[in-house]
Amino acid sequence: MSSEFSPRIEAPPLSRIPRILVVDDEDDVLLLVQTILSSARYTVLTARSGAEAIEIAARERPDAILLDVMMPEISGWEVCSRLKNSPETQSIPIVMLSVKSEIRDLITSMQADDDDHVTQPFSRQKLVSTIQRLLDRGSAILEPLLRRKDRIVLEVTDRTAIRDIPRFRSCIDELRATGFRIAIDDAGSGFASLQAIAELRPGYLKVANILVTGLSSDPIKRDIVEMLLHVARRIDATCVAEGIETEQDLQECRRIGIPLGQGYFLGMPREPAA
Repeated sequence: MSSEFSPRIEAPPLSRIPRILVVDDEDDVLLLVQTILSSARYTVLTARSGAEAIEIAARERPDAILLDVMMPEISGWEVCSRLKNSPETQSIPIVMLSVKSEIRDLITSMQADDDDHVTQPFSRQKLVSTIQRLLDRGSAILEPLLRRKDRIVLEVTDRTAIRDIPRFRSCIDELRATGFRIAIDDAGSGFASLQAIAELRPGYLKVANILVTGLSSDPIKRDIVEMLLHVARRIDATCVAEGIETEQDLQECRRIGIPLGQGYFLGMPREPAA
């Protein structure tokens, strides 16, 4: 590996220091890569096997992964494929690190669905610039949204539980500081727990349609919705009733004080005019 160093390598231009997971079964390589990335002021996590890498990636959700191809038991290709096929880790950029630069390796790299490929020997500048390019690409996804952030509310859905609430809250706080508004979808059902509402402090609480449907005739549903409305007021959030299907449910939402609503009774969704 080359010892070339470029003074143009700077700290990552992000408010939160990116965390990079480095995976290699050779301690000397692991230490060297860790030293390079630390000197560029990234936070470095390490793993010495494919199984450990999969576990750490799922638990810590690093901003990028630098993954050695040749490892015992589970190869880097297999690790990459598993991570890219898991909903929890599929969005994490992965850079494969190998000692070869052959066509078949590049093809295998694409089949494993990695994001970039670096071969040894490589310079410090090459390694850091590759990582930073992938991080910048992720930031660029938000650019079109940032231009219209005053009209965008980002919803936290209930498809999976939030395993690491402090880290998730940190990400939400960063988006909120950027100017986005945050909503919790389907409040009162699934994984949209009261703990998540209390921890994330969203600007909007979208009351689940299973609570809104039949609200006018079900006193238990009414009690739950009134409780959510009370919680929303305590955290200075706005309640939105989802799935309003009848005049009776609309009037009941108005009666208990929900200011906003959506549902087929109010209007059918339609595509914006071209």
